[in-house]
Amino acid sequence: MATSKNIDGDEISELKSDAFAVSAKNLSCVEEFGRKWHDRGIKAGVTQARTKVEDGTSASLMENARETIAALAARNKELEKQVKELNYYKDIALDAHDIVTSSGSMAWHILETEKAYMRPESFNNLRGIAADLKTARSRCKAMFNHASEKARGYSDDSPDVERKNKRQRI
Repeated sequence: MATSKNIDGDEISELKSDAFAVSAKNLSCVEEFGRKWHDRGIKAGVTQARTKVEDGTSASLMENARETIAALAARNKELEKQVKELNYYKDIALDAHDIVTSSGSMAWHILETEKAYMRPESFNNLRGIAADLKTARSRCKAMFNHASEKARGYSDDSPDVERKNKRQRI
């Protein structure tokens, strides 16, 4: 390089060209370095964003799954309680049906065997009771059949047309 005493125009232009070459080389290195790290930065940012989204999605899915499981468990308990109640009511209905059936059978048996020994008004009263028990037994049977069909998805109409007609007459 030139010293400060011996500076002429050629040397300065050489210095300028050297400085320009070095600065151009530095500029291209910086640009290359910048592009390289810019690309890596974008890739890292995208990866990080995906990870956060996946973590967030996984966390929200897990939370939704927990909530759904808790809701299903609560619903299952409620349904089990309803099944127990229905079984209880079914047992009561079956017992009532058995009582109505046996009472009706006894009434008809008494009418057949004790007819000669009964007063006419007692006979007529017992015959009316026996007829009512027979009707009640038929209604119970129709209701059981309807409930059974409805449980299997066969029928939606009412089993007790006679009861509907009585309500309309009243």
